[in-house]
Amino acid sequence: MKKTMSTQSLSAEARLEVGSRTLRRAFLCQAAVVLAMCAAFVSLTGTTVRAAGDGTIGSLPSADGGDGSQSFYFTGDRSLVTQSIVDAYGTGYYVPINLPNGQIWLEFYGDVTLVFDGQVLHDNPALGMGLNAGFNGGGMTVLAQINGQVQRRPRWVGMGFSMSTNFHEVVELAQQEFALLTMQRQTMRRGRIDYDLTNDLFTVTQDIQDR
Repeated sequence: MKKTMSTQSLSAEARLEVGSRTLRRAFLCQAAVVLAMCAAFVSLTGTTVRAAGDGTIGSLPSADGGDGSQSFYFTGDRSLVTQSIVDAYGTGYYVPINLPNGQIWLEFYGDVTLVFDGQVLHDNPALGMGLNAGFNGGGMTVLAQINGQVQRRPRWVGMGFSMSTNFHEVVELAQQEFALLTMQRQTMRRGRIDYDLTNDLFTVTQDIQDR
C-alpha cells in the first residue's frame, strides 16, 4: 500500500543534488577504456545478474557508446554492481565503462527497467545512481512528481553533468508514487524516471519520449 506524503519524504526529495561527474568522461578519452567497453560484462556470467557471454544484462544488450542523450547511470564496485541487479529489460541498451580499482560505470539509454536488490543497495551506500544530462541536448530540467503532484521546484542539470538519486536519498519516496520528469533544453525531448520499492525490490523505469 502506498504511503502518504510526509515531511520526511519531502526532506528526502530535497536532498537530491546535482553533482559533477565530469571525471568519468576523462576515462572515455583513454584508448584502453574504449577498447574494453564491449567486454566489460562478459566476465560476469554466473552472477546474480543474468549476464550472458554476449555482454547482455538481463535482456539489455551492451554498446560501445551512447548517443549523447540523457541516460540513467549506476556505478560502484564491480562485484557489488552485479550482485545488486536482479533483472534488466526493455527496448534500450547499456554502455559499460571500466574505472580504476575494480569500479565500473553503467549508462542505460532508451526505455529500460532495472530491478535491484533493495537490501544490497541498503547495505552498500557507496553504490551510486542517477541521471546524466547527456552531451547533445543542451542540459535538462528535472521536476519531481510525488503522489501524482508535480513539485514546483525544477532543477537544472547542465550538459555533461549528472543528478544523483542514490538509493538512500530516494528510498522513502520510492514507497510512494515517485517519479522524475525531464526535458532537454535544445531538443525538447522529454523523459520520465519512475522509482518503486516493493518487497525489497527497488525498481527504476526509464521512459524516453520518441523523437
